[in-house]
Amino acid sequence: MKSAAVPGVPLPIAAGFPPGITRRPPGEALLTMENRLGADELARLAPGDTVVVEVSGDFRRPRHTTGTIVRLEGSSIVVCERSARGVPYVHRYSRRDGQRIGGGRRAELVRPDSAAALAESDEPTRRALRIDAAYRDWSRHRGDLARLQRLHAAITQCLEEVGQAPSRH
Repeated sequence: MKSAAVPGVPLPIAAGFPPGITRRPPGEALLTMENRLGADELARLAPGDTVVVEVSGDFRRPRHTTGTIVRLEGSSIVVCERSARGVPYVHRYSRRDGQRIGGGRRAELVRPDSAAALAESDEPTRRALRIDAAYRDWSRHRGDLARLQRLHAAITQCLEEVGQAPSRH
């Protein structure tokens, strides 16, 4: 004989759960972590929507990136994300809880604190990476004038974006 779940009264401990952990009664909303997307928000996502992905590793601060939903497949959400260097990566996330399926490090879809603030915080890093990549390319072939010009152009573009015109000597 089954007993009915009463709201606010925890169910008995199920086999396999540690002491103090109780099962959630059926129909009760699953509480999400502080900034994780809830089940209703995940259900409203559609292809073309922009999402924020939080990637966290052991003993480090979480990193936030943006991605675009490519398609919805059964129980997964397919998201295309770009690395700091602009390389596209495609990952699958669970439609149930928004956590990445596979991929090594833990990642999940989260609420954006402010999409503009996120984009602004990533832009200086992207500028520095463009200069760094151009420098490494030139340093391997120091006699190549075209590579030196690309490095100069990357530095000039960065200075123009931050509002400091390069001095001409």
